[in-house]
Amino acid sequence: MGNIQSALDAGIAVTIRLNMDARNAGDLLRLLDDVKARFEGCDNLDIYIALLHEFEGKIHRHETDQQAEEAYGLLRDKAEAMGMLRRKPLPDGIAINSCMADNDACETILPDGRVGRCEHFSEAMVTGDIWNDARDTAVETNWRKPLSVPECEDCALYPQCRKLSLCEWNRDGCDRLDRSIKINDLKRKMLEAYHVYKKES
Repeated sequence: MGNIQSALDAGIAVTIRLNMDARNAGDLLRLLDDVKARFEGCDNLDIYIALLHEFEGKIHRHETDQQAEEAYGLLRDKAEAMGMLRRKPLPDGIAINSCMADNDACETILPDGRVGRCEHFSEAMVTGDIWNDARDTAVETNWRKPLSVPECEDCALYPQCRKLSLCEWNRDGCDRLDRSIKINDLKRKMLEAYHVYKKES
């Protein structure tokens, strides 16, 4: 909290990412009270909520998707009421990459100088090192391959959604819960954009 305050006082924009799973959902609601008490009114602070994916058995999943969505909604609504929820505007173009793994402007550098694309697969899928510019273009090309599943054909998120076929989180296809949350967020963005339009017209 002290470090966040120091950054805010120096004029640095800070985003607090809240990683939520079944075990800590209640704790994060209480944490928001602490954040509000300490940082309310700070224009350069916002909050980003991430409902964590299952990864190597380390995430405590909710018993049902409905429980997870409800817990996410409670946290989102509370952060929004505080005026601190980070909300990106409606997109005005087509997404050209999914994350750092398929973004040519990004690389992950390991402590020994080896280079990869994804922070989760940097050890196994090395593309080169920091001492020369040569890169394994085959690995880089594989990271760009999108995941395509039947749900994509009539999904409201297409074409903004880009999932990568190599991504561990997409190994079972498109996650229904993740899709539902993103579609609901899209609807909220559309309503907000409409209200802004009505206000300005």
